[in-house]
Amino acid sequence: MNQGLHAGDPTGAMPSSVHPTEEESAPFQRLFFGADIQLGPCTSKLVLTPCGTALILRPGCVGSFAMRLNRQDVTDLLIGLEDDEFQHWDQPHETGPTPVRLAIGRIWGRMAVSTTLGTGEMTIRFSETQLARLLDYLTEAESLLPDIEDSAALSPPSG
Repeated sequence: MNQGLHAGDPTGAMPSSVHPTEEESAPFQRLFFGADIQLGPCTSKLVLTPCGTALILRPGCVGSFAMRLNRQDVTDLLIGLEDDEFQHWDQPHETGPTPVRLAIGRIWGRMAVSTTLGTGEMTIRFSETQLARLLDYLTEAESLLPDIEDSAALSPPSG
């Protein structure tokens, strides 16, 4: 299983096997740093989908924990991280409707984002500087995403 990018690569360069080719030309991609509570320092990724209607959050750059966030989800995540209170909710997995549990709160004195899928879990803690950078990136991504009503108009008709 891919354990994501860890401190060994200071450039944050991602091997091509970690992300699909369509992401290489994504209009918005940001790497951010934190510390996986089991494995230590790691890199995570935010990517705007090619159609521009969702943001993919990949904790530790591990695809099995990747989730799709719409604009309201990003707003909720920003508010939760800024409010410094424990919260959790389910998000659709990057590749389909399978829910990934997203939780935020303080762990050992630092803000953390935890993701759970089945019996697997990944928790990443952030220093104040790392958290500030993540908040900046989320704010930037939020401004690029359409409102819920706008994204519904962009979606192809069902049926």
